[in-house]
Amino acid sequence: MGKFIKVLAAMLIVGGGALAHTISTAEELAAFRDEVNGGNDFSGQTITLVKDIDLENKEWVPIGAGTGRFRGTFNGNGYTIRGVFIDQPTSDHIGLFGRGAGTIKNLNLHVDITGSHQVGGLIGQGSGTIRNVAIFGRVQGNANNVGGITGHNWGIIESSRSYATVSGARVHNGGLVGQNERTIRDSYVFASVSGSGAVGGLVGLNMSSGRIENSYATGSVSAVNNTHRGGLVGENRAAATAIISSFRTTQGNNEHGILITEEELKDPATFTDWDFIDTWGIDPTGYINGGFPYLQAFAVTVTWDDPNFTFNGEEQIPTATATTANGDTLELIITTDKEAINAGSYIATATLKIPREFPFLLNATKVFEIKPKSLKE
Repeated sequence: MGKFIKVLAAMLIVGGGALAHTISTAEELAAFRDEVNGGNDFSGQTITLVKDIDLENKEWVPIGAGTGRFRGTFNGNGYTIRGVFIDQPTSDHIGLFGRGAGTIKNLNLHVDITGSHQVGGLIGQGSGTIRNVAIFGRVQGNANNVGGITGHNWGIIESSRSYATVSGARVHNGGLVGQNERTIRDSYVFASVSGSGAVGGLVGLNMSSGRIENSYATGSVSAVNNTHRGGLVGENRAAATAIISSFRTTQGNNEHGILITEEELKDPATFTDWDFIDTWGIDPTGYINGGFPYLQAFAVTVTWDDPNFTFNGEEQIPTATATTANGDTLELIITTDKEAINAGSYIATATLKIPREFPFLLNATKVFEIKPKSLKE
């Protein structure tokens, strides 16, 4: 039995006899990594984060380095791993994960990563499913295939986003994916991307089998040799029809993706084929995501009570609950625009008591009233 099993916070049997493990500390995450790198691929098993983890910018060895491969399910559960630091400028397959074919979902990462070839904030090279992942920070590669989420995608990426600056010394550098061989859908990038050639806001190189659906990129894109530089895709080797209802706000020197203005990117009428019921949202006030399309998977919905306040000489503040997309309830702090004692109208604002990587707090304000005390009382 490996070291990981010995330090687990919990282990239980779930439906179908599969094993489920929980991780709550940096030590447990490192022990899990060592198990994978030692040959345990965790096929049919689920790893779930139950707390935010800070790796404190200590040098990290990827999960799935060497011959190790992760083939299970890693569920970040909406939590964040911070301080992911890797400085391996001559090493390939660099990221929180190195290589793997499992499912990674519901995870937020803050990274500072330098590698050589196949470098990504989440995974260097992946052939599984990536869903509801957000990347912040910096990703750099000294060779080819560098991306905010993955350097080389052989699987499915959906409902994910990157705010990480991406730079590559050579070709195939993308804000989300360096080189794409399969499917990207319902994802976006807010970041600058640079490299030698085949540089794209979303994807550096989209291969003949690559497909991009309902996604967008906004941010600067630069290529040293100025070849294959695109606001959405740097170089596309697939049919033009493989890029579906996807947008860019940066011109570049190709026509891959639909070029629109930032104002059009904020207009729901632009996205006739997008799902604005379950997947996407746009806040016309500009409070959420600057008015640009956001992914509902990363939103927290605030539900207010319906107060019926009458002046009583004491401060009165409405209550509210906050619920994530996966049903978790989070604690809130409620503040008001002024001390809510006297009769009058007030604005209450909700913020998370323990901040998480949910920049999209829906219905975060409420106007309420304190009525005057009746003269008959």
